[in-house]
Amino acid sequence: MLKKTKSMAVWISICACTAMALSSCAMAPEQESSAQETAAQEDVPALSAVMVVDGETLTLENTTLSSEEADQCVLVVKNGGSVVLRNCTIYKTGDTTQAEESLQTGVNTALVVQNGGNLVLESCTIETDAKVLGQMSSK
Repeated sequence: MLKKTKSMAVWISICACTAMALSSCAMAPEQESSAQETAAQEDVPALSAVMVVDGETLTLENTTLSSEEADQCVLVVKNGGSVVLRNCTIYKTGDTTQAEESLQTGVNTALVVQNGGNLVLESCTIETDAKVLGQMSSK
């Protein structure tokens, strides 16, 4: 599942992938003005993650990334950062206590891409078994 919020956060929760490329900037129908981009960056929540790539470039091969902590993401790519994962395995367990935040911002998800970040997955496996605890309100 791929979802976009008003703050341009994109998160992914999939079981397996092969040569999939995701980019939050490619999902925007039009380029925002710099004033809008600044406002969007201020609205993006700071997420807890095992690894945060903020404006940098990173390639990982044959690596396992995982998080078992509640309300923690495995990988966040943001602010023009770019990550390529090849033959990697991503595990996410640990239930969230923030149901609304999880649905709206990606809290407790495996992979999050924000503010022009870019994530490329090649022959990767993503396994998630995290649950939302408590009640969720419907709006």
